[in-house]
Amino acid sequence: MTTNKVHDATCYAFQPGEPVFVDANVWIYFLPPTSQPTPADVVVYGTVLKNALAAKARPLIDMMILGEYMYRCCRIEMGALRRMNAGAAGKYSDLHKFRSTPEFPAVAATISGNAKKILKLCEVQNTEIASPDLVSLLDRFPSGAFDFNDGVIVNSCRQKGWKFLTHDEEIVVGGIEVLTANPRLLKACS
Repeated sequence: MTTNKVHDATCYAFQPGEPVFVDANVWIYFLPPTSQPTPADVVVYGTVLKNALAAKARPLIDMMILGEYMYRCCRIEMGALRRMNAGAAGKYSDLHKFRSTPEFPAVAATISGNAKKILKLCEVQNTEIASPDLVSLLDRFPSGAFDFNDGVIVNSCRQKGWKFLTHDEEIVVGGIEVLTANPRLLKACS
């Protein structure tokens, strides 16, 4: 598989109409869960997304990424409540139990509100994978070199000519263009 062409997102010149598929980890930096200390990359990816929007690039998302964002936010919030309420940690031990706690509706409302903000910034797309590509992806999966969902995303980006904005240092191969501020990914693909 071909090494990805990686660009430093902090100095990338977005073009009008340029399709950029935005990964869940970037949305976590852009709209972090309330209980999480503000990650250092919030400013970095906030600026990158503002630059993309100012240039009239086309941020893209699919339901898999939106769901991954929401799931990760729930897990972060649940972990924070588990740490604060050590005596009641059992009710914060898994998402199924967490959803029945009195704290969940407020947490979920915030996450849902953030998801709606994301949808206002993006065009919703379908990530797709053809049967031969799926079989190839499943054949390569046991190597542990990549996450299955990342493989589907990389395949869609390659097939549709989208650039991929991510902080995931594992997005090294696939033959796509990647935008990142992650120094390890920038180094791995240079």
